[in-house]
Amino acid sequence: MKQKLTIIKKSALVVLLAMSAQLLLAQVVTISQWNGFTPNNPPANGIFKATGGISYNNNVAELKRDATVTSADDYRVNADGVAASAFWNNTASDGGAEKYWIATFVTTGYENLTVTSKQMGSNTGPRDFKLQYRVGTTGSWTDVTGGTITVANDNYVIGVLTDLTLPATMENQASVSLRWFRTSTTSIGGANIGGGGINRLDVVVKGTAKTGVVDPKITTSVNSLRFFNKNQVATFTVTAENLTSGITVTSSNPSVFIVDPTTATLPAGATNATVKVMFSGTTNATGTLTLTSGVLVKPITLTAVYMPSGNNGTETKPFTVYESTRAQGAANNTDYYWVKAYIVGVSDGGATFTPVFTPPFGVASNLILASDPEETANEDLLPVQLLINTAVRTNLNLQDNPANLGKYVKIEGTLEPYFGKPGLKNARAYQFLDPSDVKNTQLSSINVYCASGILNVENLTERATIQVYDIAGKLIVSTQETKISLAKGLYIVKINTQAFKVSNN
Repeated sequence: MKQKLTIIKKSALVVLLAMSAQLLLAQVVTISQWNGFTPNNPPANGIFKATGGISYNNNVAELKRDATVTSADDYRVNADGVAASAFWNNTASDGGAEKYWIATFVTTGYENLTVTSKQMGSNTGPRDFKLQYRVGTTGSWTDVTGGTITVANDNYVIGVLTDLTLPATMENQASVSLRWFRTSTTSIGGANIGGGGINRLDVVVKGTAKTGVVDPKITTSVNSLRFFNKNQVATFTVTAENLTSGITVTSSNPSVFIVDPTTATLPAGATNATVKVMFSGTTNATGTLTLTSGVLVKPITLTAVYMPSGNNGTETKPFTVYESTRAQGAANNTDYYWVKAYIVGVSDGGATFTPVFTPPFGVASNLILASDPEETANEDLLPVQLLINTAVRTNLNLQDNPANLGKYVKIEGTLEPYFGKPGLKNARAYQFLDPSDVKNTQLSSINVYCASGILNVENLTERATIQVYDIAGKLIVSTQETKISLAKGLYIVKINTQAFKVSNN
């Protein structure tokens, strides 16, 4: 009998060890998270997209406020990269409507869900919350056990839920939601909530994959595409992982960003499949390219900064200074572009942009470029970062090479702010150019006309002074604005060396 009992105990131990091994193998993963946003850059539509998680949720799942918040001014991203919002107070217009944060996401294939949320606020912000959940997109809300929250004006000390277990009914669902529901009108400071009172919310939802579940993915070689010229074609590659259905590629602005129909449908097992998109517009435009497989969605941002000159920042078609400042918002810091211009000086090395146009030059760390060798206006100057221990810095900097002042060059770098203004950073290549092709090479493309009492000047590749004379030769206006209100009559418009006769009827 003792021997039999020993066998039973050994068998039980084996089972326990096996169960423990399974638990160890059930790795906890992030299902969705909302934090790490770019400081001071709130979403214009008030929807914070997930910054991480499984493929179903990353950059797709949404965190937003209730319907009482309608203005983009009521959304913030603080220096800590956390979503924030104002307008938690009751007003006569909303009749005391419910106030809450709501996060909606997918849990398909995942179980053992937990949530960690961190809240803090200003003294006039809301103090009292509770966490609720809902399965599906409609229906009533249910309180999460242990989800009562008291918020303080601290560094996320008090208003925190740490790895709080979520209800099992939320597991393996195509759509679930959590909401942080305001339960009183009392502020953190103890008075009534103020209209400008702020609440910040940092959220991470975790879980484990169900047995046999693998995370499906759509991986792309880029997360954004940029265009500068009409009929420009951009390509990227797509790789599918663990998909059960094919991928469709659609454009939110299909008349401007056109998907090549031969690449608009990809197989579920796509590997480095190429997708082609063409920009067909002649004005600035934005859009989204969406790759969809079942409930899995992968967005790609589309941006067009139209350059009438045909320049696109390549070595053979470098940007002018003006074009490089326009292209800044369309460029990733990892993308390199060429800019052509004159070397006109340096910034003196302080924290702010302070141009120095005459020798001696006291710094080797930067240059200033301009399209006119006599240019001194700050808005028409492009600071260029010269990295230490590079040939670009050794050969171009004015401290060691004062003879470079006034030379015409093209430089390759990243289009991003430098000294608090549009700049060219990480310069990695350069070439001296013949200045004979600098001025007015694009003047023939300028379009000048009047419509509805407004003089319009289009297709300038650089800022220019626009002078408007009446028919008797009297100067009416001198400006750099490209839209000028005029009375009826005949006018002569002078731009650089070109003159145009226009009629405003």
